[in-house]
Amino acid sequence: MSRRGAFAGAWGAALVLVACTDDSGGTGPGPPPAGTRLEARQLEVDGAPPLVLGIWDTREMVPCRFMTAEDGKLRCLPEVAKLLATADVYADSECQTPIMWADPRDQVGSADHPVTVPLARSGCDPVRYQVWRPLPPGSPLFATSSTGGCAALDTGARMPPVMEAVPFALAPAADWEPGTESSGLQVSDRLRLVETVTADGFRFVDRLVDDHWGMSCTLQVGPTLESVECRPPVARQTGALYADDACTVSLYGSDGCQDVAYIEYGTTPVALGARFVGPLFYKALLCDPGGTATAEAADAHYYLKGDPLGADAVAPVRYGMMGTGRFQLRGLMRDGGGVASIPDDLFYFASSPYFDTVANEDCRPIWTSDGQVRCVTSSTAIVIDSYFSDAACSRFVFSCDKGAACDTQKVLRMSRDAAGLVDATILYGTSSRLGPSDVYYRDPSVGICFLAGTSATGFSEVSGPELPLDTFAVLHERHPLPAVR
Repeated sequence: MSRRGAFAGAWGAALVLVACTDDSGGTGPGPPPAGTRLEARQLEVDGAPPLVLGIWDTREMVPCRFMTAEDGKLRCLPEVAKLLATADVYADSECQTPIMWADPRDQVGSADHPVTVPLARSGCDPVRYQVWRPLPPGSPLFATSSTGGCAALDTGARMPPVMEAVPFALAPAADWEPGTESSGLQVSDRLRLVETVTADGFRFVDRLVDDHWGMSCTLQVGPTLESVECRPPVARQTGALYADDACTVSLYGSDGCQDVAYIEYGTTPVALGARFVGPLFYKALLCDPGGTATAEAADAHYYLKGDPLGADAVAPVRYGMMGTGRFQLRGLMRDGGGVASIPDDLFYFASSPYFDTVANEDCRPIWTSDGQVRCVTSSTAIVIDSYFSDAACSRFVFSCDKGAACDTQKVLRMSRDAAGLVDATILYGTSSRLGPSDVYYRDPSVGICFLAGTSATGFSEVSGPELPLDTFAVLHERHPLPAVR
């Protein structure tokens, strides 16, 4: 089977949070020297720095990103995944190496993860990550006995209640490549791109930092569609949770282990009030007890509302363009001049990293079933293959809100298999709007087609003609992911 890439941009989680750049902000360094353990997966166009998609660990054969390992060092660790703990089960006859299980249905062990080396978050404040390796099939397992000894385990009696669960054992943090964080490249008087430098001197930029708040920030669309801002983590209204038994004092929450800069109150940034700890109340028909907010770092954080903040709560940024050929790459304009390159997953959700000067449209990288990476224009609807207008799930439909323009809408159809891999497979040139109709859904993991809704509106059915995938131009990929199956 051919290699399938990560579904780039808005259509899938990027593998890592990294990119490479240099002080000129216009060209960026070339690929790492031959023989380095870490390779930058990247796309390249004429006259622009590479667009970095992720890091590939050539020794462990997994994608990785820099996180703080349990030994306190910054290391390029594999993806975070869910693990199911089971007490008193071990991988060794001395009962010293604990075991956790992972459910393959959570994508651990799928073809997206060639070696399936997940992580478990092991605590908060500070957050540290442990690496867990899958045990070979049929490995003996052990458990403590009632007499206090360590004995071979009857796996049939002690396995967790999930099908085909995979056991994982704790692995040394030192197995993973270390890096050192640098202050990074200054973008403006308050924004900088923070870099991680490997032992061989190769640099990966993994995040934007707003020094005004002393926090990482993410690029998001600003007050107008043409503006971009870098926003720090924020608390938001919890909806139905209140600090009083009359349900009049609203609370604003954030995830555990997450520091926030302010409260996002509609479109207005508001200062954090006091951290709330105590009984919570939930408003539905009545105002009822809703649990207790604690001071534990790992639990959700709740705040009272403070005063409105000024316009400097968020940092504005400007995109600039780089490139001398058909494709131009977006980057961040620097106050001192030049354009700084950023990684693929620092672009905000609806943004496109490239502009196609021939098509005169923005475009984003999409991996197609012919093994190519193509830059798909922003006017094309990109739709995961799921919904249909018939009970056999043979007539493909998609949601469209463009009125009469839906009938001339190009539609790129994506297919996801049972392992979760996604490829662009078919491009349609036209479609037909439907009136209120039944809509069916096909579950790709089991292949079952079932009724998802009746008298549904706003759907169009693709009507052809099918167009060749080479309607979209190919991008050059360096260090693509190897074959996964």
